[in-house]
Amino acid sequence: MSSIAARHPALANFALDYAALGPAAGWARSAAGQRAIAAIESTGAICALLGAIDAAPSRPPHPALDRYLIPVLGLAVLDDMTKTGTGRVIKQIVEFLGGQHAGKGVPINVASAYANGSTYALPTTVRGHQTTAQRRAWVEEQIAKVA
Repeated sequence: MSSIAARHPALANFALDYAALGPAAGWARSAAGQRAIAAIESTGAICALLGAIDAAPSRPPHPALDRYLIPVLGLAVLDDMTKTGTGRVIKQIVEFLGGQHAGKGVPINVASAYANGSTYALPTTVRGHQTTAQRRAWVEEQIAKVA
C-alpha cells in the first residue's frame, strides 16, 4: 500500500473525537483505520473533499476521497465498518473546518466505493439556481475578501 502525504495544515488543531465515532471507534483505532484517517487528513484529500462539497453541495463528497483511500486500504475500502468510520471522520473534519452536515443517505451516482453518504454545506455554499445579478454579487464579495 502507498505512503500518506502530509496532514493538511488547516487540521493542525483537529483532534478526532473517537467517542463520537460510535461503533466505528474500534475500526478507527485499528491499523487500517489509522491509515484511512491519515489518508483523509492529507492535504490532497482535504482539498478534494472541500472542492467536492463546494462544487456539488447536493451530492455526497465521498467519491472524491476514493483515490486517497483505495491505495491504502485496497478492497477493505468496501467493508461496511470502513465506510461507516470514514463517513463519521469526514463529518468531524468538515464541521471542524466550519462546515455543517446537511443531509444523510443521499445516493451516490458515480463510480465509487460508497453507495450513499451525507451532504455538507460550507460557510460559502450557495444552493439553488443563481441569477446573473446574484452570481455577480457573489463574485464581487469574493473579490472583496481577497483584496
